[in-house]
Amino acid sequence: MHLERHIPIEILDKAATSFGMPMGPVELADTVGLDVCMKVVTMLGGESSAKEAALLKEKVHAGELGKKSGKGFYVWEKGKPKKQDSDTGQYALEEITESLMKPYFDACEAALADGIVEDADVLDAGMIFGTGFAPFRGGPLYYLKEGAKQ
Repeated sequence: MHLERHIPIEILDKAATSFGMPMGPVELADTVGLDVCMKVVTMLGGESSAKEAALLKEKVHAGELGKKSGKGFYVWEKGKPKKQDSDTGQYALEEITESLMKPYFDACEAALADGIVEDADVLDAGMIFGTGFAPFRGGPLYYLKEGAKQ
C-alpha cells in the first residue's frame, strides 16, 4: 500500500524508527529475506497480498533476496543497508507512522478479543520482548489506551 503511494522506502523505515521500532518494515523484510517474506505473504493471503506477493516474486526471481544476497529493496554493504538521504519534510511522517502501525495494533486488539492471550499486560510484554515494540511506549495496548493520548 505504501509503496503504491510512491513513498520512498527510507521514509517508510524512518516512520517506524521515529515511533521507536528497532528498524523499519523494509529493512526488516530485507533482513529476514525476501524469499521468506514471499512465502509468508502467500500463506497469509489477504487483500493486498497479491500485489505484495508479485513484487516479492519479481525480486526473488531476480536473485534479490535482501541482506543475504547483498540486494533486495536496499543494496547491502558490510551488513548494512545503503539508504538514500530522503527529505522527510515533504511527507506527513506521523500519518505514515499511524498507517504502518494500524495493522499491528489491530492484530494485537484482535488477539486479546479472541482470547489468544490472557490479558493486555501479557500481550504488551510479548510484543515488546517478541517483536521489539518500542518499550518506552509501554506496549501496543497500553499505548493505544494511554500513550496515544499524550
